[in-house]
Amino acid sequence: MSTLPSHLRILNKSQLESMCVDCGACCHPAVPIAKGVTAIVPDLQCKYLGRADDGKTNCTVYEQRFEKAGGWCNDLATAIAKGLFPDPCPYVKDMPGYDGPVLLESHTYNLVKPQIHRAIIAKGIPDWASEHMWKVFVGGK
Repeated sequence: MSTLPSHLRILNKSQLESMCVDCGACCHPAVPIAKGVTAIVPDLQCKYLGRADDGKTNCTVYEQRFEKAGGWCNDLATAIAKGLFPDPCPYVKDMPGYDGPVLLESHTYNLVKPQIHRAIIAKGIPDWASEHMWKVFVGGK
């Protein structure tokens, strides 16, 4: 397990969890698309990501997320160390030297989507993706 950055070490668990804005971006894979640029894949997500009517997301197995989602789900310190949170995320916003994945505009994403699909498909169905979601992702439907 990695160590939390100093600006987060002073907070307790409840304070840390309350920082999450429930956007769900960290529950999507991120794929390198160019030197120094990693893009969030919006059309593939963890099978345990739930979505409320207000657009906010939540983990449907939060208390068991590490057991259920296997190596996919990381603790906060590890996720920060791996650069899994997008830059606007409250956990890493304004953190010097942090460079997270980006959520591309739909036009730009559509241009690199074939490259992203090939990279993910080459690795096979991830254990965190549902079979249905994978079929949709591979088939584009």
